[in-house]
Amino acid sequence: MALFIGRFLSVVMVQYVSSMGIRLATFDYKAPYFYMVTLKAEKGGLPFCRIRREPTAPARYIEPNAVTQAFVEVIMGFHKVWRCVEPIETFSVMPDHIHLLVKIRKIEGRVSLPKIVWQLKRRLEKAYLAAVGAAASNTLTAGEATSGASSRAGGLHVFEREWHDWIVKKDGQLAAFTRYIRDNPRRAWLRGPQARAVLRRRADAVSFALFGDGAATHSQGALRPLPRDGRYRGRRAIAPVGR
Repeated sequence: MALFIGRFLSVVMVQYVSSMGIRLATFDYKAPYFYMVTLKAEKGGLPFCRIRREPTAPARYIEPNAVTQAFVEVIMGFHKVWRCVEPIETFSVMPDHIHLLVKIRKIEGRVSLPKIVWQLKRRLEKAYLAAVGAAASNTLTAGEATSGASSRAGGLHVFEREWHDWIVKKDGQLAAFTRYIRDNPRRAWLRGPQARAVLRRRADAVSFALFGDGAATHSQGALRPLPRDGRYRGRRAIAPVGR
């Protein structure tokens, strides 16, 4: 009986840990490492920002709104509230998710990553609700505010319950994750229809310069035109490190 109860409790704990978004149930998430954390938005709410759709690469790929600005303030000031966390300098607010590099300080009394993320999500959700309720904002219309606020009525959350984390322990991972996060807006722009059209024209122009009018057989060279009826699949900056 005792063995059965022990196994049952272990299964329950693993499921609980999984629901909190932790990948390794036996890892000490108070350890002073960098962690790449991803928070995904619940469906149906106001986008955290918008991706620009200019036909040429814009100076900024993100078009911020009031939610974006509110999130930036919370993230950049979070270390002042939770002293066990280093200032969060690398993050990316996207329309339906947020990437952050969170570093736990090596001090006494530090808390675990799940508690840190839970507190961060609470503050972000409060900032979201305050932003969508600001009808006087210059970057958020009253219609958008009403839509965003009503979508969170009835106790719904801004973010999904589960979140993802990657422990940064190996050489080179920190630089790779930093590049991945900072390159997120550009890669999102590349997936847009305008960017695909630009890349297709560039590929066709280079192909014509190399092969002339008979450039239909692109297999002769290393260049190929992008598929006209499929989404552009650019290379990822890195492959997320699984555990």
